[in-house]
Amino acid sequence: MAEATFPYVSFGTNLLDYDNDGHLDILIVNGHVYDTVELFDASTTYAQRKLLLKGDGQGHFQDVSAKSGKVFSVRRVGRGVG
Repeated sequence: MAEATFPYVSFGTNLLDYDNDGHLDILIVNGHVYDTVELFDASTTYAQRKLLLKGDGQGHFQDVSAKSGKVFSVRRVGRGVG
């Protein structure tokens, strides 16, 4: 999970079973705290994409955001998820 989340500043998380396999998955919304971060750090952005991490029931999570719909490829500033 750390590898998938390391490049982001995460604010809101929600546990859910998005694929109904009986294992908890994690939805995370992200967004940097500095709106001008791109001026001094080219490796990140203010608006950041959401993440969907699929749980395997054994404590391991895989980033499935790229294959989970367009909403996960759009960068936005997230501060909470309900």
